[in-house]
Amino acid sequence: MNTKVNKIAVFLPTVDIGGAERMIATLVSNFNDKNVKIRLYIIGQFKENQITEQLIAAGVDCVYFGKTKGFSLKILKVIEKALNEYQPDVIHTNMSSLYYCLRWARKNKVNIIHTIHTSVKRKKGFINETLIKYAYKKSYVVPVAISDYIYGELNECYKFKTLNPELIYNPVDLSKFSQKKEKKVYDFVNVGRFHPVKNHELLIKAFKLVCEKHPEAKLALAGEGERKPATETLVKELGLENNVEFLGNVNDICGLLNKSKIYVLSSNVEGFPITLLEAMACKLPVITTNFGGAEGIVKENGILVNINDVDELAREMIGLLENEQKRNRLVENVENNIEQYSIKNIVEKYKQLYLKYSK
Repeated sequence: MNTKVNKIAVFLPTVDIGGAERMIATLVSNFNDKNVKIRLYIIGQFKENQITEQLIAAGVDCVYFGKTKGFSLKILKVIEKALNEYQPDVIHTNMSSLYYCLRWARKNKVNIIHTIHTSVKRKKGFINETLIKYAYKKSYVVPVAISDYIYGELNECYKFKTLNPELIYNPVDLSKFSQKKEKKVYDFVNVGRFHPVKNHELLIKAFKLVCEKHPEAKLALAGEGERKPATETLVKELGLENNVEFLGNVNDICGLLNKSKIYVLSSNVEGFPITLLEAMACKLPVITTNFGGAEGIVKENGILVNINDVDELAREMIGLLENEQKRNRLVENVENNIEQYSIKNIVEKYKQLYLKYSK
């Protein structure tokens, strides 16, 4: 008996190193089902980094369209031609790649599964408030929330009966991220692009207060981005050059996490940060700002602080650094919470979603 092979077209705007890109790379790299064929389309250009290395190593079928900045009508036509040739049974979009697939999907009566990686309320303008709302209402775009918080926002912002959102958390590859016996080089670590929403300024100012009490404390910052020069300048102004280490993009994130005592996230806004899950998988206690949805991830396994509260963040960093017993207790709670985010579970959920909405 012949079994149909469902063809899935997965879209990403770029292969820049970011949470959404890492999530999709992890998902498609671990998809191994003979009845589901995945082709990954990247609207931007090929870049040599850890994401493309992962895709190549996993043998993922990738197509790059080479778009630079701004919306491109020429690229839209190229994408539609590629979709005509591939004839997917369902399209899975992420971030702005959705806009390039709407017309083709509507014309060919193919459903789009659209993963939402950040707050719905932050997305304003004609496209999101009119075009996307129409697509949700007509039910040919199925929104997938990566956190309970985003799921709640969807139901709050789009109040019509035809809205049928799904909830699938971001994954962590537990085979790659686990606790290992390493010498602790850093007291605190943060992994993420240097972008305004990541609020590295808050972390650096809080760490300055930590160093006033613990002059030998060490903070590792991994990542690149537009706000890195400004962050480096702030470190110099506060006299923290010997305490803060800028590592750039790190290939072995697991190794870095295992050389650290505490993971700190200082963001103003997040969807469902993979780096937080990876820190938890490496059995690190975490301190994070209470961005939308943080309370759904961090319960008895970490500490929540208010956004932009330097004194509170510094106080919790000092308290956890000085209390090894509390750190160990938080780590014990991590072990009971991380399995639900395993890549094996998330792949199975996306597989069922693909099959559910295939034409």
